[in-house]
Amino acid sequence: MEVETDEDMTGSTPKLQIPKARLRHGKLLVNTSWDDIHVYSFAAWTRGLMSAKKRLSSLQEDLLPLLIGRQFLGKKATFGKSLDQGSPEGDERLKATIDDAPYRVLAVVLPSKSVVRGNTVSALHFACRETIANGASLTMPKQSTWNGKFQTLVLKDSTLGAKISMKSTVVGAGCELGAKCKLNNVVIMDNVTMGENCSLQNTMIGAGAKLGNNCSLTDCQVGPGTVIEAGTKEKGETFMVGDDVTTEDLL
Repeated sequence: MEVETDEDMTGSTPKLQIPKARLRHGKLLVNTSWDDIHVYSFAAWTRGLMSAKKRLSSLQEDLLPLLIGRQFLGKKATFGKSLDQGSPEGDERLKATIDDAPYRVLAVVLPSKSVVRGNTVSALHFACRETIANGASLTMPKQSTWNGKFQTLVLKDSTLGAKISMKSTVVGAGCELGAKCKLNNVVIMDNVTMGENCSLQNTMIGAGAKLGNNCSLTDCQVGPGTVIEAGTKEKGETFMVGDDVTTEDLL
């Protein structure tokens, strides 16, 4: 209620909008004690990181660059010596919850050390293109395959069919793409299944989506868990499923 307070009753106070997907995973804490011009969604363990590292004074200028730069090294490497040198109360409980597992940040560090926010479809496309274009100078996830000539990145455990043509395309982990597909400027999230002879241009495919054979999509967005029937041909469309999609459906 404090976030939504409109003391003057003029309706001019900005309202906090939270996607339904953020409400499906248990308790959600909205904290207004940190001063910033954006709204971020952090994993719970990052609160311990902010307490352990005394020099973190800005989410945008200090915390985000730290998380982005160390995401593939794991949580312990992100804490560094501060985890052993002692943080505030609850040190032992904090240490017990921090493992070596890598985590994901939905942003990339460009060669100029700037940060790109992937908060819109066009911004995310740009960030992905910049990542694969400068892949030789960036740290890539383990077991990923980067092609500098065609500017493509394929993450681990993904299977590509024969005679696939890709350019400026990112394929997430655990995907299965059929033979003879043509992909240009496409972002494919994790665990996507795509049939044969599909043609995609300037399109984004959400996690766990399924595309049938002979689909042709241009300037489209396919939401997580969405099923696209074989032979679908669309331009500039957005495909979404209902609110009954759960995390388990996307794994």
